[in-house]
Amino acid sequence: MSDSESAAPAASDRGETTRTTREIVTCDTCGGAIAYRGVGPKGPYDTKLKHPAEACESVKTLRTCIRPGDTVYTVLRHVSRSGMMRWVSVLLVEDNEPRWITYHVARACGWSDDQKRDALKVPGCGTDVGFEVVNNLGGVLFPLGFPCLGKGCPSNDHTNGDRNYTLGLAMHPEGGYALTQRWL
Repeated sequence: MSDSESAAPAASDRGETTRTTREIVTCDTCGGAIAYRGVGPKGPYDTKLKHPAEACESVKTLRTCIRPGDTVYTVLRHVSRSGMMRWVSVLLVEDNEPRWITYHVARACGWSDDQKRDALKVPGCGTDVGFEVVNNLGGVLFPLGFPCLGKGCPSNDHTNGDRNYTLGLAMHPEGGYALTQRWL
């Protein structure tokens, strides 16, 4: 009998799901996410995010004007000829006035920006890039999650079965869903 025959079948071969764990490492200065560590279906992983000193400044600035539940607006500025790159601007609306935050979003999230178009350069296709940018922004600003906001809470936990909207009762672990995205 060979070693391969005597070995127990892997969990995926037995039809079982493997448990995934994730730890978020936050910056001591700004509290933004700087790394993800955990064990996934393919084993341990360690993902370090771009987080230079200017990212801390932008995270602090964005936290003063963005709260969980806020709506972040996106504007599609340009699409490359190949369709593999999009340029997206990001803004908030405060007192019926736009507040352009593209520069800070680029620094906080590690996106490259195009100052000529005042937009983030987002690679890829086949996805809603506005949602992708806002979801990443929420994950950076609220890496440890956010408390339930009550009726109208944007967390996907409510969509996936938890219909309890009691204000502050639950802590939603995924900060990416703390913000709502709208196209202009």
